[in-house]
Order: sequence, then structure tokens, then C-alpha cells
Amino acid sequence: MHTKPAFHKITNLRVSAGFLAGISIPFKDGLNCLIGPRGSGKSSSLELIRYALAAMPGRDDVKDPLRKRVQTVIKTSLNGGRVELGIETREGMKYTVSRAVDEAPLMISEDNTTLAPESLSHIFQVDIYSQNQIETIAETPRYQLELLDKFRESELRNIQSQIDKTKSALVANAEQIVPLGKEKQELKSELTQLEPIKQKLKSVAKISGQNTEEMNRLHAAKALRDRELQAYDHALQQLSHFRQQLLALTNQYEGNALSFFGADMTAGANGEMISNTAAIVQEAVVNAERNINAAADEIEKARSLISGRLRTELTQAHGLQDRQYHEFLEKQKQDQAVSAERVKLERQHNALLFKEKRVEEITVSMTSLQNIRNRLLSVLSEQRDALFAIRFEIATMLNSKLEPTIKISIQQDADGEAFRQLLELRLKAGNLQHGVVARKLSSSVNPLMLADMIKKGDTEELARRGGISSDQAEKVMELLRNQAIIMELEVVEMEDVPRIDLSDHGVYKNSVGLSTGQKCTAILPILLFDSANPLIIDQPEDNLDNRYVYECVVEAVRKVKSSRQLIFITHNPNIPVLGDAENVIVLKSDGWNGQLEETGSVDQCRASIVNLLEGGKEAFRLRSERYNGAAI
Repeated sequence: MHTKPAFHKITNLRVSAGFLAGISIPFKDGLNCLIGPRGSGKSSSLELIRYALAAMPGRDDVKDPLRKRVQTVIKTSLNGGRVELGIETREGMKYTVSRAVDEAPLMISEDNTTLAPESLSHIFQVDIYSQNQIETIAETPRYQLELLDKFRESELRNIQSQIDKTKSALVANAEQIVPLGKEKQELKSELTQLEPIKQKLKSVAKISGQNTEEMNRLHAAKALRDRELQAYDHALQQLSHFRQQLLALTNQYEGNALSFFGADMTAGANGEMISNTAAIVQEAVVNAERNINAAADEIEKARSLISGRLRTELTQAHGLQDRQYHEFLEKQKQDQAVSAERVKLERQHNALLFKEKRVEEITVSMTSLQNIRNRLLSVLSEQRDALFAIRFEIATMLNSKLEPTIKISIQQDADGEAFRQLLELRLKAGNLQHGVVARKLSSSVNPLMLADMIKKGDTEELARRGGISSDQAEKVMELLRNQAIIMELEVVEMEDVPRIDLSDHGVYKNSVGLSTGQKCTAILPILLFDSANPLIIDQPEDNLDNRYVYECVVEAVRKVKSSRQLIFITHNPNIPVLGDAENVIVLKSDGWNGQLEETGSVDQCRASIVNLLEGGKEAFRLRSERYNGAAI
């Protein structure tokens, strides 16, 4: 038994305000064609569908020109109103998606359950292309990448989510390592004094007389007492810092969270739910703060005990020991000056030993953190490889269907724009042509190679591989020899770059440099592949001759429409008529508002098709007569 393919579908579009106020457009399975005079709201309908489904172009780049253009259309078209979209998933689940300007989509199930906005993209996907967007895709590799990604969108989204988490972990890791590295560097600078002080101590330790051994023992005990007090002070400082960090967590959340639950909400239709939620938030925060305060109290008890009784006991013990020490010195009057110098040196020595110990602690911590970082970098590399592997599989699959007319290739980590921008920013402070140097480096070495050369201080290799002068390499090394910058380089994004070639009489040409018609010829067949996602295109026939529209576009439409919903805005009669559209949607305008004139099959809407797409009955008749009289 043949099973009908399952696919997502849009069932209707409703708009409450703006140019299309009050309109309700029904959609069917198969091919839906929106026709009408210019200015009747066809393109606005497409963009409103895009907006309702949060299917904006340009990924998450708010500066993307396509995205900005669509946002302008949305604000003008809605004019403070709301768009509602009926959708049905491939599993047969039906939802209403409702959205107003500057709001997130509201997704409501048949049983009136509201779903989280972020669930929309996981439940329902759509492929939408505005007017001239096909040409833009052909010209722009990053849009081509978006196009390819749609073929395995869910898998790639999951991997990208994992990549984002790994990068966040790497950023957090760097935020731990960098301050430790700075502290270690400062301490090591101070520790250059340790060896000279050790030598001085050796010289003053050679005290003459019969009590030399006892004198050395007493000085060593004195030095140990100084270190004991330093250890107490350090412990008290750490406890105070820890307590302050804990207390900083309190009193900073409850007010902020509860401020969103205003009196108007608790008094509104959902007041009970709002009040219950606010109570849960308040209870959770109060309990958490109680536990935090209890922990802070425990720390304070320990701190008070150490700074009070325990330190007093230690000080008293030190007092007795110091008295014995000074009594012995009194008996050795001839060595008092030397002993005073020795005490001073011992204190300096002890302070430096304490710092040396801290360097050891930092080294252990940094080694552990660096091991974690190395594992994260390895994971990141594997995740990026997995991303590329899927994209390569997509290109291979498409080539098996499209060659020899169209050929798709993809190069891993080939887009160095983010890398170049980072280098330009970090090199700006130097007295060199930072823009030129950044371009050369980003085009000749990858970020990890550069980071490795900087770590090794390999200026010669940097100059050779980067294509820059020795002086420039020295300056680059000076400017980038910074732990934070090296860690930035390790995670900078390098996008994969696709290339779509069109065969022109057997010669493959990059779509970027093709004529407008050729660009559309290279991209449109990729859009018309089988997919569960509805395909919505504004004027797919743009810049194409009618022969290509009939032989390629119409043929592809007839093949795919049984397993994919198609919604096309068109001015070409070949698409609805020869594509045997299941639903023709005719729009009109009175100058103030776009309106639905009629919907139906090709036969039912024949008069509108002839009038709008054929130039009218008279033009259609004259052409028919002319053709009938000619040999074709």
C-alpha cells in the first residue's frame, strides 16, 4: 500500500491590521499560487508568514541587510496589528502561531495549550525566499551555506548548539586562566629578589662564637613564627573573601525577579497563575538565601575563632618564644647588629617564600585548567569537523542529482573574516599597517597556527608563513604575545565556505560571477528539492526565460508538489497553469488595503489568470491567433 509522504503545511494566514487588515488566505497541499496586480499585498503576505514563523534571513545577524529589509516590511504591513498562521506538522499536529511587532511568536495547540516560543523552530520548519533573494544567495557564500544547511537543519542545529556550549566553556576557562597568569607573572617578577636575599642570609648566618649553632636555631624558629602569622593572615583573608562572595549572591535576585510580576498581572485574567509563580520564585530565593547565609555564618565562625582565640594563643606562644630569643641576643651583645639585619632579611625571605608557594599553587591550578582547555579545544575541533562532514554529505547528495549542470563544493574553515577582524582590532595599537598585515595573516595561516607560533615566539616562521616582513613579524609578536589574545585566537570562528558552479557549455563557472539569469538558474533547482518544509518563493520566474520556466521550474514543481507544499508568488502563467496549481489565490487592492478577491483551482480562477498573467483576454486572443497562423 502506497503511503502519502508526510510534510509540514501552512493552512491559512490571517492579519488583523495594516495594509492586509482583515484578510484571511487559505492554503492547500500542493502548489499554491498568489497572483494579483503590483501593490496588492502578495510580497507582504510572504514576509508576514516569514515573520510569524520567526524564519528571518541572515541567521542571528541583526545587521544582515535582508533581515533589516524584511523587518521594515513587517512594521509597515502590520502597523501595530497581529498576524496569525494556521500550521500542521508532518506528524499531523495542528497549531496556531500568532505574533505582533516586537513580540515573540505565540504558539497555541488545538487543545489551547501555549508552547514556549523557542519550540517553534523545532516543531515546524519552512523555507522562504523573498523577491531577488535567489540572486543574493548566488552572490553570497554565507547565504549559500544557510541554503545547504536547510537539508539537515535539525542535526546541524544540534551540533551548533554543542559548539556554542563548548565555546562558552572555553571563554569561562580563559576567564580563570588569564588572571592567574597575570598574578603568576607579577609574583615571579618579585621572586627575582629571592636568590639575592638567600645569599645575604647565608653570609649573616656565619656568626662567630661558641653559640653559633644555637643562634641559627633561634633565628630559624623566629622565621617560622613569622610564616605562621602570615599563614593565619592569609587564611583570614581567604575566608573573608569567600564570605563576601557568598553574601554578594543574596539580595540581588528576588527583587529583580518579582519586579516583573506587577500588580496589573496579579489582578488580571491569569492572576492566580502569576501569583503562584511569584510565590514559587520568592520561596526558592528565600530558601537559597537562607542556605547561603548559613554557609556565610559558618565561615564567619571559623574566621572569628581564628582571629580571636586561636590567634591569641599563637601570639602568646610567640611572645614566650620571642622573649627567649631576645634574652639570648642580650647575652650576645657583640652579634646584635648582625642579628637585627638577619631578622630583617628573614622577614623578607619569609614573604618571598610565601609568594613562591603561591606561584606553585597557581602553577598547579593553571596546569589543571590548561588540561581542561586542551580537552575542550579537542572537542571543539571534533564538533567543527562533524559540522563540515554533514555539509560535505549534503553537497555530495546534491551533486548526485544536479551534475553535470550544477556542481557544489565546500571548503572547511575557509571564511577568515572573523579572524581578520580580530587581528585588525588587536594590531591597531601597533605602529604598522594593521589592516594590510591582518589581511595577509588571515589569508595565509589559521588561528591555531598563529597562536602556536606566538606561544613559541617563532618570529622567523611567522614572517615566512604570514608573508610579512621581519619587522612586522616582531611587532605582531609583541602585540599578540598576551595570554588573553592567544585564547581568543584559539576559539575564533572560521566558517565553512561553499561554492556553487553552473556549467556554461561545459565550463563550470562560480555563481558569484554569473549573469542575473544564470544565478537564478544555479540556485533555483536546489530550492526545488524534496523536503518536508513548505517552500515559499516570491517570483521564482524572475530573470528566467519562459522556456527554462516551463522545462525546469514547472517540471520540478510537478514532481515535488505531491510531497511538499509550495507557495509561489508569480506573474508567469506557466507556473499555475502548466504546474496545475491546486490553489490560486487572487489579491486586489483599492489603494488603501490589499484584499482577497477569489481562490480556487486554475479553472475556477481562469478569468483572473488570463487578465493578470496573460495581459487580458484580448492580448491572449491576439497572441493565440498570431501563433496559430505561424509554423512553430
